[in-house]
Amino acid sequence: MQPSPAPQGRICPKCSASNIPTNRHCGRCGASLRSSASGVKIIVLAVLGLGLVGSLITHSDTATPTRTAGTTESESVATREPGSQWTYREDSDQMGRKRSFAIVRSNNTVRFAFPYGRDQHGTLMIRRTPQWGTDVILEIERGQFLCGLDQCNVNVLFDSGHIQHFTASEPTDHSTTVLFIRGQDRFISQLRKAKTVRIEATFYQEGNQAFIFNVEALKWKDAEKKRPTAEESTPDEVSK
Repeated sequence: MQPSPAPQGRICPKCSASNIPTNRHCGRCGASLRSSASGVKIIVLAVLGLGLVGSLITHSDTATPTRTAGTTESESVATREPGSQWTYREDSDQMGRKRSFAIVRSNNTVRFAFPYGRDQHGTLMIRRTPQWGTDVILEIERGQFLCGLDQCNVNVLFDSGHIQHFTASEPTDHSTTVLFIRGQDRFISQLRKAKTVRIEATFYQEGNQAFIFNVEALKWKDAEKKRPTAEESTPDEVSK
């Protein structure tokens, strides 16, 4: 006589008969029921495993890019040391006289009309030479400053202070991409204390344009006490 099927019994892998859970062999054909239980367990574990993998993949797709981007940004800020934006160098001119430079490039760019296309940075330079003393120089890559040997004005803003007016002039080679800012001692004294300086100048057919510089942590030794004579006060050509 065949046993009555159990609602949640073991299914015989050979004849598909239902058996009570405690049976180790099929009541109909006598086949072992262990393989059936093992198969069910394997299937259940496989389904659970697939669900876990899917959950991990979904989490990875959504969380990993955000975490990576955030880490990159924080590391970039943390490794930016104050003063690292400055470039310092020394060299000698053709007569063997030593020159010292401190150079920083603007954070922003400007774009002039044809033929001076393409975005360009401004460059702020402090230069010391034995014959000319210390100069503060503003330079652009392309374009024309509206200025001359008879001087012009530039507007300067240190941090969030008030706008100050400095006189400026072209070099003796009449380059239109270079300005010498006068009042060097006053300019450098405030530069040492500032984190940001904005310099606004007038350009040919472009009006007023401002360059923004990160000037924090300037390392520049005081200039010599000796100043150029009146005959030597005209700025010389900036060596590239």
